This record gives sequence, C-alpha cells and structure tokens, in this order.
Amino acid sequence: MVASRGHTTRMANFDAARYLSQWSRLAKTIGGDLEVVKPANRLAVCRFFSFDKSPRKEQGLLSYQDPASGLHIILPLVSSGSHRFCDSLAFPHMPGVFDWPSNQQTSPFIPEFTIAGKVYTPSFYGKNAQVAMGTKAGTYHFRYDQPDLIDRDEKVSTNIASLKVDWEFNGGRIVARYTLTAKSAVMLEDFRLVLPIAATHSRMTPGNSLVLGAESHRCEVIKDDFHATWAETKVVSDSPKHRTCWGKVHFYQTLQRDKSMPLRAGMTYAFEIAYQPHIVRAGDAV
Repeated sequence: MVASRGHTTRMANFDAARYLSQWSRLAKTIGGDLEVVKPANRLAVCRFFSFDKSPRKEQGLLSYQDPASGLHIILPLVSSGSHRFCDSLAFPHMPGVFDWPSNQQTSPFIPEFTIAGKVYTPSFYGKNAQVAMGTKAGTYHFRYDQPDLIDRDEKVSTNIASLKVDWEFNGGRIVARYTLTAKSAVMLEDFRLVLPIAATHSRMTPGNSLVLGAESHRCEVIKDDFHATWAETKVVSDSPKHRTCWGKVHFYQTLQRDKSMPLRAGMTYAFEIAYQPHIVRAGDAV
C-alpha cells in the first residue's frame, strides 16, 4: 500500500488498525480461531538494535520479550523529531500494559529532573549502550550513559550533571536504576515520575490481547535519594484530551518532590524503581 501525499505514520497506523479490525470481524463471522499460537521457546530474549553509533551519541531500539509472563516491550533511545510529546521517550512501550498519553507532554514511567527551568529526561541519546547478561540466571541489563543531560527540546546542557541508566529485566519484572552525578553546584527545582493508568478500546480490542490486570503495574520504589512522595491520584477519565493511541488514560499517579533540593558538585544521587505488571488477556480482565 502506497501512502498518499501528506499522510503521516500515525494515519498509516490507524489504517492498519482498521484493516485488522475488519479481518477480526471476518474471522469471527466464519468461525475462525484467533487464539495466539504459543511459542515453543519459552526463554526471554533481549536485543538492542543500533541505529546510530558515533563518538557523539548512540541511538537505537531495545526489544525484550518474556513468553512466560507475556511481557513484550520495546524501549526507544531515539530522537523524537518534530513530535514533542512522549511517544519516543526511553520508557517501556507495551500497548495495553505500559500505555502513555499520545498528545500530552509528560514522561511516563521515567524520572524528570527540572534544573534552571529546563526539564531533563534520560531519553533521546546515550553513549556506551549495551545489553549484558546479569549475574542471576535469565537476567538481562540494558545500560547507557548520558555524559551531559538533554532537555525536552533535545538540547544538551553541559557542566550540569551526568546520568547513568541501567534497565534490568528478569522474567516479568523490570527494574530501572538512574544515577545522577552533579558536575557543579545546582538546584534541583522539581523531581517527578508519572504512572499513567489507561485502558484499551472497550469494543475493538480482541479478547486475546494482553492488557493490564487489576493489580496494575505493581510499582515499587526501591531507592530514592530525592525523597519524593506520592501525590494524590489525578482522575482524567472524563477528559477527551488524555488519550492513548489504543484507548484512553483514566488516572495519573505521580511520585514528586516539588521542593527545591541543592545538588552538590561531585555528589551522586540514585533513584531505583521496579515494575512487575499484572498481564492478563482482555477477555479475562474485569
């Protein structure tokens, strides 16, 4: 299929979704079986596909899948281009499980650091990106460094801080570790991490699709040198602005420190958070 002039990737995605829905209805009409064939290999697989590797930066896409738990995520480390929202940020993407708002500027599942009025996230680029086996059996690590922080506009700020990122995958459990090292004495004005709680389309989602279950992401803050606290849950169920590409966002849970915190030059500040999402079939979800 050739796209017409002016068509965007998102329009093509909607076309693909429409065609899949048509095939789904046809299969139901003729009595076809839509059950996903279970893979013979039950071992987890973790790969990093490098798109750009130069002395200045490394960019690519991480893919991790664990057939036993149903977890199958991609984690982009790429530029967002002209789309300045959160589609390309470096967090686990899994529609129905790790969902994100498509037209809101936030950083789902990853921390935001606000310094001197600029918001920085561990996204867009890295250096020394690598996938390594962990000491525990079946454990993988995806690591990369950011020698200088990069803001939402993808502009690098020198002489502020550096950041080390370590994603650990073990079965259906994900642990994210962030180590921020201040290069000079600066003031951290705000620190936050946002968890969107969303749901896929109520009618067009096949019953065998994997979605988030009643126990949600089973989030656990393991270490927090920024001393953030959970804010009151923000309910956006009735707002049409908070939608994903596959459904809508119902709640935002926010871990935040909204009081200024001085960062001392040469000091290291760590933040560690774990997710073990409850993954179920859409037909079995309550």
